[in-house]
Formats: sequence, C-alpha cells, structure tokens
Amino acid sequence: MIELKHMTDQEYDEFFPIVVDSYTNELVKNMKMDVELARTRSLDETNKLLPDGLNTENHYFYSITNQNGMNVGGIWIQITKKSKLAFIFFIHIKESYRRQGYGKKALAQLENKLRDYAINRIQLNVFENNDAQKLYEKMDYKIVSHTMQKWIVSE
Repeated sequence: MIELKHMTDQEYDEFFPIVVDSYTNELVKNMKMDVELARTRSLDETNKLLPDGLNTENHYFYSITNQNGMNVGGIWIQITKKSKLAFIFFIHIKESYRRQGYGKKALAQLENKLRDYAINRIQLNVFENNDAQKLYEKMDYKIVSHTMQKWIVSE
C-alpha cells in the first residue's frame, strides 16, 4: 500500500534537483546536447514552469510513501480544470525502491485523486529510451503524438 501526500517544503527542496538532473540527462542522451547547455535549459524551463516553486498555481507535488511511511519518490502534476486534464511533468521512484510496484501503485492512486477533481484525462511526455514507457503502456496510456527527428550533422 502506498499513499500520496502533499510535499512539504523540505521534500520539494530535495525533489527539485532530481527533476532538473533527470531532464538534463534526458536532453544529453536523447538530444545529444552538451551537458552544461542541457543543465541550463533544464533549470531555465523548470523555473519558468514553477515561478512560485511548490506554491505555483495549478501545480501539485506529491510525495509517495510506502506502508512503512518511507518516502519512496514523488510526482509533479499540473491540473487544468477547464479542460479536465492533468499533465504529469515528472514521476520519480528512488533507485532502491524501483521495480517493486511503487510506480504503478502511485499512478493508480493519482488516478483516484484526480477523479475527485473531476479530471478525465492524464497526459505525459516520455523520451523514447525511457524505461518507464513500459509501465505507462501497462497502465493503459496510449501514444497520441510523436516527435520525430533526424540528425543531419554528425557529432
């Protein structure tokens, strides 16, 4: 059993760098970006999305806790009530808790929470080589668009 709890300031302060580092790594791996450029872009984009950090309007941060009350990860979503849409910006399960069903349980709990907000759709973006894609497919997430690219200059 897991529980989604609103993040505390301290949990957010620990979560934010994980978000930035993860996005940086995805940009380097998938977009072949220089590490420093990727880090700058990741930090800039994340800060623009979250001008008030944890208290940014329509953005919600949840800590994922297990049956023992241990924090095993976190989720960042944005809710657009007018279109009844939730967008998952980031979900993270700590390394030592991965492959134990916490991601699946957290997504299921999130769906239940979102029903209380009268949300009827959840969306997310995932880079092609991200292992979490398999989890999303198992949870019935469907591909609704693709971004394609071709490198025309060798690195």
